[in-house]
Amino acid sequence: MSSQQVSLKQLLRDPIYRKWFSTQPLGGFPAYTKFRVYAQVKDDGPWAKKDFNDFKDAYNFVAKYLKKWNDAALVAKNYESRPPVVRKQGRRQYYAPVMTLPGHHWCTYCRRPTVFSYYTQHHAFPQGFQILAYKRRCGVCGIADDAIKRF
Repeated sequence: MSSQQVSLKQLLRDPIYRKWFSTQPLGGFPAYTKFRVYAQVKDDGPWAKKDFNDFKDAYNFVAKYLKKWNDAALVAKNYESRPPVVRKQGRRQYYAPVMTLPGHHWCTYCRRPTVFSYYTQHHAFPQGFQILAYKRRCGVCGIADDAIKRF
């Protein structure tokens, strides 16, 4: 993954995104919903992953180690999240600073803007797993661009 992707640490400098990120996603989570933390220790280094049974444990893990990491994402494995919503001139709208980063778009699973690119191998998939190289994928969680809602 290119170092041009905005990091979670950079995103969390924004107080609106920080508050939204720290709030458990809305929705009736099925009992089997799991959360995954992806972490990249060094810039352009490999991504590691760790699964959690609930949001609070995953969030606390990110909070504890984020200063040591280059980048991270807290993913709801089977639940898509909309971007933060704010009121502007009395109307609700998606929060523009996280929606207008050049070269990024909102990954509904990573709950953040990421860079989508073409891959023949991806760290989110098992070694040797055949992925469709003609589909753009999130550089963090690997979801195909055409499999998620665009905001």
